[in-house]
Amino acid sequence: IDISDVSIEKAKKNSIGMDIKYSVDNCEKSNFNDEKFDLVYGSGIIHHLDTKICVSEIYRILKRDGKMIFIEPLGTNPIINLYRFLTPRSRSSDEHPLIKKDFKTIKELFKNLSVRYYGLLTLLFLPFYKSPEKSKIFKILSKLDQCLFKIKILRIFAWSVLITCKKN
Repeated sequence: IDISDVSIEKAKKNSIGMDIKYSVDNCEKSNFNDEKFDLVYGSGIIHHLDTKICVSEIYRILKRDGKMIFIEPLGTNPIINLYRFLTPRSRSSDEHPLIKKDFKTIKELFKNLSVRYYGLLTLLFLPFYKSPEKSKIFKILSKLDQCLFKIKILRIFAWSVLITCKKN
């Protein structure tokens, strides 16, 4: 689902040969029945919405033991936050990269919360590789990132997170 019919049309064009049902709908108050889905996935969505409303709706439409998986930007890196401050027109006005209170809100509903951090060294060296998926440097830096993120204080410097939750 997407609230934008333009985005839905783009998604349809990019899904050649896939059997996917698309719907223009509001993910903060969707038209889906309770406990409809085994999985709800999104990329870069929650940080545009009211976290509590959005996550409550996801919880409502997930079946028992259903999973929520989202990739979202993190709002704790002071350097990235300075860039965001200096370039406000590069983003929509509703953006709010996730911070500690957002994770607290998610954990209030989903007791089984897992967060994986991404983008430290890989982000710093971004200008040096043309396509990350083919870059040996990127792969090495990704592994180093995961080692560095074992140190809790360094997680604030991550650019994004993978959030995985399971409904109780």
